[in-house]
Amino acid sequence: MNIFKSLLETPENWLLGIVFGAVGYLTKTIVDNYLNKSKKRVELQELYWKEKIESAKKASEYYLYQIGFFSLTADKYEMIEEDRKGAEELVESTQELISSYQKRLIEFPHFEHYHINLFYDFNESKTKEIIKENYESIQNIHSVNFIETDDNAEFKRKFDVLKTNFGILKKNNRELISIYQNYLKIIRDDIKTLPYE
Repeated sequence: MNIFKSLLETPENWLLGIVFGAVGYLTKTIVDNYLNKSKKRVELQELYWKEKIESAKKASEYYLYQIGFFSLTADKYEMIEEDRKGAEELVESTQELISSYQKRLIEFPHFEHYHINLFYDFNESKTKEIIKENYESIQNIHSVNFIETDDNAEFKRKFDVLKTNFGILKKNNRELISIYQNYLKIIRDDIKTLPYE
């Protein structure tokens, strides 16, 4: 009660009270702003890492399907290229697995695996080059047309075209496997360095 009386008696005390009140309010506002910015920065960082992990999970799933698909197709091309005895049944069963992977990749539940490109700068030029070369090899394979009137030399030439192109497909698919495994390694290594607290 004494403080209020002294404030009312002298205007200097009013002025002093107003100044200290304003300084206190200003200090509180500055501290609150700093704390809010800090909190927002932490929330944004947390959101960034959550999004990065989610993208990494989806991309990893997609890359693993791709690796499985390319591995099986490379094995199939190797069996065809080497013309193994009894390979027909193995090629047919492999074809069923390849078809299963193709279906999974075509019906992949989301395209969010592309979000990984927001966080990583994967050089896709080599992948595109390999896929283009694979397309050309597949066209070459489909252009080979065996006919009954082919002599042995023509048959051997056409067979060599097939064998060469199956070899290219096998090599390219092994290279694609290596590329996707490298992507997975980069993602895994980065996720291991998360700023856990």
